[in-house]
Amino acid sequence: MDTNSPPNKIQRLLAEDKQVQKILDRIKAGLDYPEESNTLEPAHIFTPEQL
Repeated sequence: MDTNSPPNKIQRLLAEDKQVQKILDRIKAGLDYPEESNTLEPAHIFTPEQL
């Protein structure tokens, strides 16, 4: 562990880790209950010509 890191940087990294964990939990929930996640609109995929 970097002892030169200021405490606020460590706090920020921990907060980011919690956010990532929340996102992973939501993804996992979507995989566990696919019938619920199917209510979401599918992402639109653009070809390079459309951009």
